[in-house]
Amino acid sequence: MDIDLVYLWVDGNDPVWLTKKNEFLPADRQVDPQVAGECRYVENDELRYSLRSVEKFAPWIRRVYIVTDDQTPAWLDTSNPRIRVVSHREIMPAEILPVFNSCTIELFLPRIPGLAEHFLYANDDMFFSRPVDPGFFFDWQGRPIVRLKVQSLKKHDDDIYCHTILRMQDLVRARYGRCSSLAPHHNVDAYRRSDFLECCETFRAELEHTKHARFRSRDDWQRALVLYDALARGRASLRKVTRFNKLRNPLRLLRAAFGAGCGSDSRCIPAYLSNLESIMEKYDPSLFCLNDDVRMTDEDRIRVRTFLDTRFPEKVIVRKVARGEFAATGSAADDDGRPSAGLVGYFRGKMPVEPLLAAGPVAADAVFVTLLVAVAARTFRLVVMEVESNAPEFHATLMYLAVVESYA
Repeated sequence: MDIDLVYLWVDGNDPVWLTKKNEFLPADRQVDPQVAGECRYVENDELRYSLRSVEKFAPWIRRVYIVTDDQTPAWLDTSNPRIRVVSHREIMPAEILPVFNSCTIELFLPRIPGLAEHFLYANDDMFFSRPVDPGFFFDWQGRPIVRLKVQSLKKHDDDIYCHTILRMQDLVRARYGRCSSLAPHHNVDAYRRSDFLECCETFRAELEHTKHARFRSRDDWQRALVLYDALARGRASLRKVTRFNKLRNPLRLLRAAFGAGCGSDSRCIPAYLSNLESIMEKYDPSLFCLNDDVRMTDEDRIRVRTFLDTRFPEKVIVRKVARGEFAATGSAADDDGRPSAGLVGYFRGKMPVEPLLAAGPVAADAVFVTLLVAVAARTFRLVVMEVESNAPEFHATLMYLAVVESYA
């Protein structure tokens, strides 16, 4: 299964882009900060660190698409075949451009040329923080795993985001007589391109306003509609996100109930909080989002960049992954100058080694043989990487085992 990753990105510090945006603002220049405030567009280099997290924890992703308004990060290697910058002009009708509304742009994601049937979508402030495999996002039938959480949306109807989610639920409920009342986890989501297109066609009339909305409003759609629609039609599987939904050990579950040693699939963290490290340590999320809002200051953004640089210091090295091998992660050399082991998955002589899944008698035997070979050779070391997966046929966390070249 090929799986792509799509980002929306904007450099809100670009004077050319700012001039264009200001030309299309309402005549009174007054906008709701929730709708078109600075926090919607400010550039704090998050995309650089998000890509580093992908390379480190999800190197199996086939291709990364970055959708922009004819902008390209100065640091991005655009010659890399696994990364492609997509202009709004490639996927959106000329008559509705320019658009400064992410909700509108998201309507046209399925039009990205070459996009895989199975794809992930992320904002640039969303990050991978634990190794994950495709089973974390798609079930054994290839259906998206939809992550939702308990949130009192009705108590926050004055909030434009909560208001919009409630409207999406009402649309699905009116059509199918049922819809989950849980809220999106606001993190990396999985989609099928065909489901996305069908949903947009089903609710074409209801989405017409959003297609022409340059700036966000209370009447826009939200991409969660695709997920609610897929769940209502049995084309997705639901996974409820809690602060301890990753835990299986009864003792750890008991500790988590008292707020210690939690383990969550996903955590959305207000970026202005000063204790980001302690939050990450407590929840140990596989995915996290650093949500920027009107409370953020320039000092907060400096602190966020320091936090991200500490977690993801390695430069991104993305290369095409052949069948039977992993891409190397991290920098080309470790701090001491020796070649980085990463997850190269080669024997000496560059013989590729398939990752072994510890999921049954045959796999277990293969793992044992690999261990013997690694010990006997003495010029290799074994790297064991715990990989989060929701694939039901494994019923447990997977262990990817790969023999990698020695530092010697």
